[in-house]
Amino acid sequence: MPVRQHYLTLDGLRGLVAISVLFFHIVWQNGLGSLSPHGYLGVDFFFALSGFVIAIAYDARLQQGMGFKQFMIVRLRRLYPLFALGMALSAAVFALRMLPKGEFNTSEFVFASLNAFLISPFGRVEGNDYLFPFNSPAWSLFFEIAINAVYALAATYLTLPRLLGVLAASAVAAVVMVTYHGSFDVGDSSSELFEGAIRVTFSFSGGVLLGRLMMAGRLRNIPTVSPALLSVVLLAIFLFPVSRFNFIFELVSVLLVFPIIVMLGAVREPSSRFEALAKFSGLISYPLYITHMPVVLISTYICVRLKLESIALFTMIGITMVTAIMLAYLAAVCFDEPIRRFFRATSSPLPTS
Repeated sequence: MPVRQHYLTLDGLRGLVAISVLFFHIVWQNGLGSLSPHGYLGVDFFFALSGFVIAIAYDARLQQGMGFKQFMIVRLRRLYPLFALGMALSAAVFALRMLPKGEFNTSEFVFASLNAFLISPFGRVEGNDYLFPFNSPAWSLFFEIAINAVYALAATYLTLPRLLGVLAASAVAAVVMVTYHGSFDVGDSSSELFEGAIRVTFSFSGGVLLGRLMMAGRLRNIPTVSPALLSVVLLAIFLFPVSRFNFIFELVSVLLVFPIIVMLGAVREPSSRFEALAKFSGLISYPLYITHMPVVLISTYICVRLKLESIALFTMIGITMVTAIMLAYLAAVCFDEPIRRFFRATSSPLPTS
């Protein structure tokens, strides 16, 4: 099975999950969390997708001598510009919210900002336990970069038995974690660093395994499934109501269903009618994930001040989603793509796989 540069179905699913996370944060901020009870599981799907893509793009290069430093420079060039943009927008909104209340602490804000822009999870803000108090979704980017670093260091030693060992150990740890906490909704606060590490280790390792199987041609005989059906399954998981067996539902979703969706999405491309939509979805996915929170917070402030309810509230939710998607598109086209072109123009070629 030929290894492709782009997987349009996975691009489309990535954008769908980013929109689902956006919806999850909007409804939770407005006290409507029951509309998206499991939206936070989108992060685990992102981690699995990342492991697959990283293995496809870099496994052979690392095996052939690509250094740790070069790999991390490439990854930071890809991730950091939008990370910094999202953090800057979020810090500005945070300051604007605190100033009128007389609760703005300059030294605390500066310290937290320095930590945030250095991708350090140790910038605390009083009354806020998030790893990144200005832009809470950034916690997953911290773990993404951390697991990328671990992968680069271990790739040449990560034989199939060792990879399976990591996957099995992290699966057991995930079962213990979810049994204890009741869900995968952990890892974004300073008291849950270990839980965040468990989440990223299992899903990323599973993605790496799938990527290696793809490169080895082991997924050649996998039956194809409509991308539309995969999208419906993902949305059904995010919208599924909480029950007394919630921990079992989440474990099955993360440990079994998400890897299967990544695998099925990798072997089936969308029809020509949906190619443009899949490309757009992939384009906005990362910028939407990392820049949507300031928009959500501004929207929530308006909803509270105007005491919006019923139709007016849902109309505002719709406007917020459209605004966040538009901002993500502008961030991708006017900010991220020019920076990436600059890096390509000024960087020496990478070793080929």
